[in-house]
Amino acid sequence: MAIYHFSVQAISRGKGQSSVASASYRSGEKLFDEQSGETKNYQREVEPETMILAPEHAPDFVYDRQQLWNEVERIESNSNSRLAREVNVALPVELSPGDQKDLLKKYVQDNFVDRGMVADVAIHRDDEKNPHAHIMLTIRPFEKDGSWQQQKSRKEYILDENGEKSLNKNGNPRTRKIDLVGWDKKELVSEWRKEWSNYTNKELERVGTSERIDHRSHKDRGLETLPTRHEGHAVREMEKRGVETELGSYNRNIQAYNEAVLDLKDHKQELNNLVKTQEELEHSDTDKTTKNDKEKEAPPQEKEKFKYKFTETDKDIIAKTKEILKGKEFGIDTVQERLEQINRWEQSFKNKREEVYTKDPIVRKLETDIKSMEFTKKELESKKEELANPPKTLNLLKIKDYKENLKDEISKLEGQLKHIEKRIAPEFKKLGIQTVDEFKEVKSQVEKLHHEVYKNNPMRAINYQRDILHKAENLINQISKSGVEYYFPNDKKIIDHLDKETSNTILAFSKALSDSNRPTRLSGFESVSKEFERHAEQSNDPETKKTAGLLGQLVAGIEKAQKQSENEKSNTKKPSKTRQKSKQNVLELGE
Repeated sequence: MAIYHFSVQAISRGKGQSSVASASYRSGEKLFDEQSGETKNYQREVEPETMILAPEHAPDFVYDRQQLWNEVERIESNSNSRLAREVNVALPVELSPGDQKDLLKKYVQDNFVDRGMVADVAIHRDDEKNPHAHIMLTIRPFEKDGSWQQQKSRKEYILDENGEKSLNKNGNPRTRKIDLVGWDKKELVSEWRKEWSNYTNKELERVGTSERIDHRSHKDRGLETLPTRHEGHAVREMEKRGVETELGSYNRNIQAYNEAVLDLKDHKQELNNLVKTQEELEHSDTDKTTKNDKEKEAPPQEKEKFKYKFTETDKDIIAKTKEILKGKEFGIDTVQERLEQINRWEQSFKNKREEVYTKDPIVRKLETDIKSMEFTKKELESKKEELANPPKTLNLLKIKDYKENLKDEISKLEGQLKHIEKRIAPEFKKLGIQTVDEFKEVKSQVEKLHHEVYKNNPMRAINYQRDILHKAENLINQISKSGVEYYFPNDKKIIDHLDKETSNTILAFSKALSDSNRPTRLSGFESVSKEFERHAEQSNDPETKKTAGLLGQLVAGIEKAQKQSENEKSNTKKPSKTRQKSKQNVLELGE
């Protein structure tokens, strides 16, 4: 289920925080803090995906994480300075890792970078059910020449009605702060929250899922349930280890409350449905009495053939269904056949999507490692070549030092290479490959699948077609039931228990009788049994034999429905002795 979480907070020296330490923790990268002289190193089990986005006029150093945040520490020099703004967002699990990253990148570029901020982004996937991103933003813009803007704000004197400086209770002039950047407005945070919802929902719609997120509070959305609080990585880890946290307990209490609210709503809805059903039954009984009176008065010739009155909605469903069926006849068989095809189509797509979900992160990780491995191999070959052919201009003493240095470099490179190969081996095993050439082949396949799954996503078409076909199926069954009720007006209770196949076949049979100019207003389902007996006696004729077989199936279906109707009747009210006697007079079909 897609979850909405969007929070904004300040990273401030006044709270004892460091932007370098914060960036190291979020990126998992080792960074040297020039202010404290310490190296910040926060390693994570799952390596975060990181990127730095910046305006075109920003200087090159912003793409070096260590230099960027050390420069921020220098320019924001006050003891209580805000160093950065951090935005945390939950990423929708319905999207692939690649799509999550693309969504985040576009959102950050449009909403932060295009306004002049530098964004240091880290995606955390420690918990596969809780992918999320940390976005650290600079709070001071760059000038067009790439230098920091010197003033973020200025003070302005507050004047009284005479244009004089107004004084506070201590006799000092009153001032107000004028923001020169425009990034601190409260309404801007509301805009960012709303835009994250919009960007995410567009992406969810693109991939064909019905899940959506909403930036509004529960109160604004008219929900009686209460929102839980975002727990974060540390709290989740503690809860996994069995440590009960204050935040975890709070969320459990909220979840219990919400379940109680939803249960109460369900009971209310059930009660409303019962009242509505009772009202409909009362109206239905009145309508039936009026309808029966009119039928008695109507001349027989007006009831010869059944005609279903199609609404505009019915006509629209039929037209759309015919487009989906591509020239095939509109009917229950063709509709159900297409529904089965759609189910197979959807399963095929889901299998491909699952393969992409599984392999895509591995391929991305391996791609980086293989590039690093190939670069290290080239460096190693180059150093070995230099060792074998030292410069002839060096004297014996310098040659010795030269070779020792090269040997040290070669040893380091060999160690790096071994470490990379060790890291690559288990990932190769996951993909069932052994060589780089095989990896390139797998990568090509995954890219092709990625295109099929995310660029040509069929889920919108699948959901559209399935919705139309289900409506067509319901329409056909509705027509069928109406037709059966028309041809067999005395068997209403049994009709309610007919399965769809029997109902459709009875209608086809009744229409066939109508088309052959035989009497169509039959006395009841017993007439089907009589027709079966008549056709069975003349079974030498192929067509008659076929009809007899069809009628035999109908008799079985009708008998089953009749028994269900009788069982329901006996379960509803225990029959009296008088009613038990009268029950013996009920016609057993097929006798």
